[in-house]
Amino acid sequence: SDLDPETLVHLGCIATLNRGDVEKTHQFYTDDATYSTAGIEGGTVEDLVDQARMWQQAVPDLEADITETVVGDDGITFEYVVRGTQKGELADIPPTGESFEAKGVGVATLEDGLIDEYTLVFDRFGMFQQLGVV
Repeated sequence: SDLDPETLVHLGCIATLNRGDVEKTHQFYTDDATYSTAGIEGGTVEDLVDQARMWQQAVPDLEADITETVVGDDGITFEYVVRGTQKGELADIPPTGESFEAKGVGVATLEDGLIDEYTLVFDRFGMFQQLGVV
């Protein structure tokens, strides 16, 4: 890819989630890229796409924004904020109708101008508190 690391991560990790066009996600990842988050370790890009679909169905107004980035020699670390209103089932939690905002961190390792490894964590407990389920 000819994209700079910040643009690549924005398009491959954030914008496709916001736009809802998850089918385009694959173009930003290597063929054997891995994805990890809570409950998924060493998953595939298809696991990422499945997660994005679940979030989009549960939180139709989902919006994520990168707030800070640090670019290294072989990757990028970024802080982001995700917000929305839970209107559908989310990880076995029935719809609450409550809004939330949670911060997180993503780490993407790059190879040949594409994302090869993507790990993300975010404040799920804080989100669950805002949804009123803990």
